Amino acid sequence: MAPTAFGPQGLYGGGERYPLELARAIAAEADCELVTFGDRPGRWWVPGGLRVRVLRPLTRLHGHPAQPLAPLLPVALAGADVIHAHHFRSVPTRMAAVTARALGAGTAVTDHGLPGGTWDGLAHRLFDRFLTVSRFSARLLGARRSRRAGS
Repeated sequence: MAPTAFGPQGLYGGGERYPLELARAIAAEADCELVTFGDRPGRWWVPGGLRVRVLRPLTRLHGHPAQPLAPLLPVALAGADVIHAHHFRSVPTRMAAVTARALGAGTAVTDHGLPGGTWDGLAHRLFDRFLTVSRFSARLLGARRSRRAGS
């Protein structure tokens, strides 16, 4: 799940491209769907077997592109075994984590530098794994070594 899509409906940044390319690589080995947000909802396949689902948000918190509010997100995530969310401090990432806990699904998160709070540390407890892009991001995120992937 990525709060901002990569490309013409979204943004052309690394925090958008990374989830797309990671999901594409996973889809080559396992069933994978990338859920993201945009003005035109829909579903399609990316070459290589990746399914993409775009949800239309009702609004965006403070008008920020990485803070879409979409009540259909829990429905889109139903049936997932693992939910990997991007942008730790985004509203949809927190919604995805709470949904995962309710569904009994595993959770992972990768942060791409979005500022914001951590719900007084509760957000950290919602995730099983932190997949960090660097040691610096691990320190900034406050990810304990025991919960980092590969640790």
